[in-house]
Amino acid sequence: MDTRCIYWYLSNMTHATIPALPTPAPSTVPAYALYGEQLSFPDVLHSETLSDRAPLHDWVIRPHRHNRLHQIFLILQGGGTFGIDARTVALAPPTVINVPRGAVHGFRFEQGAQGFVLTMPITELAEPFTPGGWLAGVLERGFAAPAADVLAPLFTTLQDEFSANRPARATLLRALATQIVCAVGRIGAESAPPAAEIASPNPHVARFADLVDRHVRTGWRVADYARALGVSPTHLNRLCQSATGASAQRYIEGRLFQEACRMIAYTMQDIAAIGYNLGFDDPSYFSRAFRRNVGMTPSEYRAKLER
Repeated sequence: MDTRCIYWYLSNMTHATIPALPTPAPSTVPAYALYGEQLSFPDVLHSETLSDRAPLHDWVIRPHRHNRLHQIFLILQGGGTFGIDARTVALAPPTVINVPRGAVHGFRFEQGAQGFVLTMPITELAEPFTPGGWLAGVLERGFAAPAADVLAPLFTTLQDEFSANRPARATLLRALATQIVCAVGRIGAESAPPAAEIASPNPHVARFADLVDRHVRTGWRVADYARALGVSPTHLNRLCQSATGASAQRYIEGRLFQEACRMIAYTMQDIAAIGYNLGFDDPSYFSRAFRRNVGMTPSEYRAKLER
């Protein structure tokens, strides 16, 4: 098996020599804030070592999922197996593992395995998990890949900051987590570029992405982009679906709310003004649309960033 990067959606993956983790029926898969806990998420993020939790469960983390959490595992010593969405593969450290929200996953670690686990509510970072962005397209796929040397020092620094109670703790934790997810995104993309990456040999798709960047605030619809490209809306949807895994409308919405997140995070404009600048005439409708795409209202999103 190619150990450069393992993507679980590949249909030709084989697992005959790897003991599979027991996978419960989808309706019974438990959803946790942290594995084994049912409490709401307690912090801006959570960082721990493998030895903090895995020994409590005899080094077996049974299949479960996190509905609003993204996890990154850095395995530094010791092997084992990792299962995600009914596929199981062997681990060969040093390995970084990307687990998107909602993915059913589990582990069987070798006793004494060492490494880190970073758990992030997707609403806590302003940019990486916003739908429609390049990085979000990489991170929404589960993968394991050889860990770059830069990751261990970043995880160590984040773990130290997480365990302390120093000024600007939340801000620094977000900054360190952003560095980690960017590094992991690059690793995943370099090993096997995901289908959601907008780069495409079709010039219409690349031109579409450029037009969306230029007109994201002007209220252009799919028909407007299709007209500018000289294709039908149906054909544009087909091209976009093939290149990004999303319809043209979904790609536009993702890019629009990525811009909304940036404006909320990095400007002092009030929420209504941001909505107007993005083409929403009704602040209430903007708030509902933002919540539908991001998972919380614009005011809740800004409040979390300011903590």
